[in-house]
Amino acid sequence: MQCYAAPVAPSALLAVLFLANADAGGPATLEPAEVTALSQVLDAGVAPLDLDAGYPADPFASEYLPPVEREVGLGRGQVRLIALGGVTSGPDLLGSLTVESMHLAFLALRSSATAELTNLGAAHPHLLTGRVGVALHVAPYRRVDASLFFDAGLAVLDLFTARRTAAPVLAPGVALEVAFTSHLFARAEGQLLWLVAPATGALLRWAGLLGLGWTL
Repeated sequence: MQCYAAPVAPSALLAVLFLANADAGGPATLEPAEVTALSQVLDAGVAPLDLDAGYPADPFASEYLPPVEREVGLGRGQVRLIALGGVTSGPDLLGSLTVESMHLAFLALRSSATAELTNLGAAHPHLLTGRVGVALHVAPYRRVDASLFFDAGLAVLDLFTARRTAAPVLAPGVALEVAFTSHLFARAEGQLLWLVAPATGALLRWAGLLGLGWTL
């Protein structure tokens, strides 16, 4: 840090030197050395004083810098496509496609379609669903995000058999995401599928899914 000495009028300097010389018992005249010193002060004007000399560097200087921007994570206005695969409690293989529209940084509207790709559990009906819902994201603008979602829609059971039927379905779930770039991210998801069909009664299945997503 630098500060500057306040300017002093030349007449005031001359008066001080004259008085100092007179108090010392000498004549009220200026010696050549005094004239030289006075000329240097008047010619220099305002002299800078360095008050930082000998002080250590500020250890917190880096904290004053603005943060570096990172183009990862969720943000308002994004549209995200998500493709997942996993297993259900059938046990069967399950595929899922989801579109999320981020209307706020933490709130998304979503539509999702799921289909059981196998029917290994003969006692369980084959399941197709189409759903819409909302998702609440807890860590927008971060590389790692967690979310809760709740969907509702229509399920079709045993579509390719004579027993096919339709029923409303509810599907709450949780998800964890890790962003690799500003577009690509990985997602792990767990959800419950609950429905009541006329032919089979109440049906509850869990599903664990893993896959990738792309931000448009």
